[in-house]
Amino acid sequence: MDREKEHIIADKTMLRVARVTSMVFTPFSIPFLSFLVLFLFSYLRIMPMVYKLIVLGIVYCFTILTPTITIFLFRKINGFARQELGERKKPILLTIISYVFCLLMMRRLNLPWYMTGIILASLVVSIICIAVNLRWKLSEHMAGIGGVIGGLVSFSALFGY
Repeated sequence: MDREKEHIIADKTMLRVARVTSMVFTPFSIPFLSFLVLFLFSYLRIMPMVYKLIVLGIVYCFTILTPTITIFLFRKINGFARQELGERKKPILLTIISYVFCLLMMRRLNLPWYMTGIILASLVVSIICIAVNLRWKLSEHMAGIGGVIGGLVSFSALFGY
């Protein structure tokens, strides 16, 4: 009986860890986390705090807040449950539009190319996900993690780490 209880507790713990990991590493948060890491662990940490907060605010608004709100509204307007959204065509087009506006805003502010490159890479990955999902089922989470790994490799080469 004790082994059965331990098994149930272990299963619940694994589900909690999976949910938290999925929430932290959602494709929406990856660009924001990339900028956060860039500002904390590269030479960009010497930038003024106001500059970093403005850039992080723009990235947060266009890559996390806007897509989350538009997908919520899309679900409410169409009457989809959260589980149904995964089975139906995901409203990733709304996310792509938001990323395009983020890219335009960053270009208008004349941010360095390696910063706008993060958003551009996220945008390209999203478009590739749409194209691939027409034929095969591709996990956006895995594509996002692949983007993080690619970003780490490219920034390590760029900054000489």
